[in-house]
Amino acid sequence: MVIQRSFGLRSEIIISSSLLVGAALLFVALLLLRLSENRLLEQTITLQSRHAQSISQLLADQHQQQLVKTIENYAIANQIQAWTLRNTNNQTIAGENKLFSAQSTLKTQQLLRFQPVAVDLHYPTGLRSFVDTDTTQRYFDLSISISQPSQQPLFLHMRCSLQEIYQQIRGLQNLAFACCLGYGLVLVATAVYLLNRSVILPIVQLTETTQQISQGDLEQRVALLGPREITTLGQSFNHMAQNLQYSNAEQQRQLESLQQTNDELQRTQQQLVQSDRMASVGNLTSGMAHELGNPLSAVIGYLELLKRQQPEQLQLDLITRTLVECGRMDQLLKDMLDFASPSSQSGSAYCEPNQVINQTCEMLHQQGVLKRHRLENLADQQLPTLTIESHKLQQVLVNLILNARDATDENGVITLRATQHGNHVVISIEDNGHGMDKEHQLAIFDPFYTTKAQGQGRGLGLYVCYQLMTDCGGQIEVNSVVNKGSCFTITLPTQRNNTHELR
Repeated sequence: MVIQRSFGLRSEIIISSSLLVGAALLFVALLLLRLSENRLLEQTITLQSRHAQSISQLLADQHQQQLVKTIENYAIANQIQAWTLRNTNNQTIAGENKLFSAQSTLKTQQLLRFQPVAVDLHYPTGLRSFVDTDTTQRYFDLSISISQPSQQPLFLHMRCSLQEIYQQIRGLQNLAFACCLGYGLVLVATAVYLLNRSVILPIVQLTETTQQISQGDLEQRVALLGPREITTLGQSFNHMAQNLQYSNAEQQRQLESLQQTNDELQRTQQQLVQSDRMASVGNLTSGMAHELGNPLSAVIGYLELLKRQQPEQLQLDLITRTLVECGRMDQLLKDMLDFASPSSQSGSAYCEPNQVINQTCEMLHQQGVLKRHRLENLADQQLPTLTIESHKLQQVLVNLILNARDATDENGVITLRATQHGNHVVISIEDNGHGMDKEHQLAIFDPFYTTKAQGQGRGLGLYVCYQLMTDCGGQIEVNSVVNKGSCFTITLPTQRNNTHELR
């Protein structure tokens, strides 16, 4: 399970560095302040002790009234907060009595028998120094003994205030906090800047590049920025991206190779299927062609005899037209034989496309097959010679025009166009009929495939057209839209193009 935090790497480092830097600076500042405070206290107590020893020697030769006056002047001059003068019985001779308890002064007097000065420090330390702001709690009691000739010693107890030192330390403390804050902000800002430049920005760029690569853009690379570890990571990432790009390109090449192989297998399979279909009807087609060829030859012979008897002009015209149609039937029978046993020779004959197009249109009009349709001949009138026999081109045109007629309703329009494009002539036959979907378009040139009703077509017309175009080096294509019409386009090489290819 992945736990996603609410803040990122930048926030974690900023918070951590801020806490560490702040704690370190605060510790150093407090340590220096404590050392300074102790040093000031030590110096103040030492100085006051020396002064007290000096005053004790000065007061040794003075009588009591003069002694009190001297102590008062000393207290004013040295900022003594309070003082009291007591005898060996701990009785007050002069000064204040409320601030000095009898128990503490008695204990101090006992200490003064063994040392010249006694000091009792009252100064809060540790956390109390920050919390306790009562100035009366910061002082030290300084006690000395005054020895007089032929008299019992006197004891002088003085209370010295440490408020001035406290105020100095307090001011230094505020200054230290301000310095810690300012210096800490500078350190954190510098750390953030270096962190952004050396770590955050390279990581952000690496993340963005990773997202782009995951979306398919394998050309992306990261810039080698930052310290050695980050640049090493960037180099490894770029190397990984390069290997991924190479692997993807290799997979793409293999996929294309497999696609080509698959297309070749499909074409081979289609050819095998077509060969099997042709083999099943080859013998039947050949026998029918032979059986029909003999009576047709007899009919042609009889028509030739009638023509030689010089009939009337109308009869001669009918005989001539009948001979032409019989010749076309004879040629179709020969094509059926070629269909059963295709010839390996191609491109051995030529024709003039304008002549074939005009004859085909005139023949269809005379036969009346287009009396309920309109055929528009928009072919260019100066087309080059094509490398296909005229009767084969006429057979293709007739099949395509009759298919266009069957695909349109009455008063349908069939448009025939022919133009030259470089070394090829493109002939298109377009109708405004029912059209075909993609599934029919893929199988329209297969043998025995037809979209017509049963008994109205054998499915060999378009297949024969496809074979005739292939044999002469041409192409035939179809583009159809349902309920809008179809357009069959044949592309044939010109005589010049074919001669150039042979050379």
